[in-house]
Amino acid sequence: MLKIIDSGSWRQETSRSHQSTSQVVFAPEIMKFAAAVVAFAAAAVVAVPTGKYLVELSLPDAQDYNPNQSLYPQRSLRVIGAFESYYTEETFRTEAIKQCKAEHACSTVIGYLQERSNVVDGSPYPVWFAWLIGGAQATTNDFHHAKGTKNSFIYTINE
Repeated sequence: MLKIIDSGSWRQETSRSHQSTSQVVFAPEIMKFAAAVVAFAAAAVVAVPTGKYLVELSLPDAQDYNPNQSLYPQRSLRVIGAFESYYTEETFRTEAIKQCKAEHACSTVIGYLQERSNVVDGSPYPVWFAWLIGGAQATTNDFHHAKGTKNSFIYTINE
């Protein structure tokens, strides 16, 4: 079972009270603005790439990497996690890459096995994590060795 864990720093939910249609007045300026927004949204949909090509970023030494502050939290889009028992290294890697390709803004994905995690259901057991990162292509300088992680993999866009 894959669990989506939101980084929380970039999303806010708001609620508004509902108004009846008889109370809503649309000024011509608002209508022009709304038309411009709709036109922009339609153009943005056309500009969505049909696919992206990710290449593995090979880092030296033990594969126990985490993202540096250059990536987290500013560029993190979301984090996914799953208990180790639900995935092998290969199947989790495949799922993480699939999630990144499906996320329009994702340019890099880093995945690893965390020995213990209190994030996913307070688990004292190993948990797979994958960070979906936006922005420019990641480099070797964007990652550091981290105690308690292993089997890390990193894929970034091929620019």
